[in-house]
Amino acid sequence: AVTGAVGTNILLLRWLHRLSVSAPHASRSVSLARRFVPLVAAAVAKPIQLPLMRGDELTRGGVVADSSGCERGRSRIAGMYAVSMTAVTRVLYLTQPMLLTPVVVTALSRRSISVRRGVPHVVLFVALCGVMSSVATPMCTALFDQRAGVPARRLEAEFHDLVTIDGEPATTLYFNKGL
Repeated sequence: AVTGAVGTNILLLRWLHRLSVSAPHASRSVSLARRFVPLVAAAVAKPIQLPLMRGDELTRGGVVADSSGCERGRSRIAGMYAVSMTAVTRVLYLTQPMLLTPVVVTALSRRSISVRRGVPHVVLFVALCGVMSSVATPMCTALFDQRAGVPARRLEAEFHDLVTIDGEPATTLYFNKGL
């Protein structure tokens, strides 16, 4: 994951440097694009990191349960759904602090608000990232239910004809999405 993030960072910065040298009229756009390189690098790292951390769910499967909470087995497809939902959540919660912070800091520096008040840009940047992360993380974590449901027909064949304790067909099975 770190290699993916650092590699993405290096490649994007080199590409932006070449672009600024070959097209000097685009220097303003390039300087703005440089501020978003960390977002792209972190967004690349998250989908790499998750399968490494939660590889067991992908290889052995995630535990699925019926509506009454009885565990019905392990499903690799449900594990893939859980890891995918978590990857989307983690990339989305990066966007608010890493997308809005450079825009806000640039706007404040153009108006010299932060300079007049004696607040260094790094302190302002870190403070904004912290505040925005405290809002973005819970908001994005709540996008998907912790206990997510999937139709039994979308899972492996062994889950298609299950019945609940009540004797009714288990049409939806549930799994823990994780964080």
